[in-house]
Amino acid sequence: VVSGHGIGTLGVVAVEGTVSVRINKTGAAVDETVQVGARSIPIRFGEDEGDLIAVSVSDVTLRIGDFVEISGDVSFTGNTFAGTNLEIFLGDGPARLESGDINPLATGVLLTDATIGLVKVETGTGTGTEYALQAVGTVQFIGIEGVTISGTTVVAVNTTGMAINESLVIEGSSADPVAVVFETADRVTKFEALNANLSVAGQSL
Repeated sequence: VVSGHGIGTLGVVAVEGTVSVRINKTGAAVDETVQVGARSIPIRFGEDEGDLIAVSVSDVTLRIGDFVEISGDVSFTGNTFAGTNLEIFLGDGPARLESGDINPLATGVLLTDATIGLVKVETGTGTGTEYALQAVGTVQFIGIEGVTISGTTVVAVNTTGMAINESLVIEGSSADPVAVVFETADRVTKFEALNANLSVAGQSL
């Protein structure tokens, strides 16, 4: 178990946040306490975490080139990815000034209060990898003169051929677990804009 604040780059990707890494390859549950100086560090893994590599980043800021910026809390293991309290900006930014205010020179699409959960399933039937994904967030345009949109976007995709009921915990974050739930094995591909308001040149559509 390792945690700390980190800043780094990978090619055109710049990342900053508080990182937590949990690794257990013992094949069994672990409940131990390690003493480091005056500090006691608990190391705990459940019965279902005997073969685990999990990484989570809280208060992350992820920048990909000059066009994509993501901030919030994220966590991923070998077959799951979860993010909450996310703000995703696509466009010419940054989306916000250092004060936290919207950058008046930014142009693009901003998704706020976003949550995403993804479960990857290896089908074993020769068809490859399938996914179950649920995401929700509030969408708006910024810096596009004469055009505004606001509303909630919901995305649901399940191509696994099975019912899914997963609760994805983001270690190191105070956020609630992210639920990925599909009650049936039906194939689902859904994109909805709920209570959306679109205005062009002052005219609501």
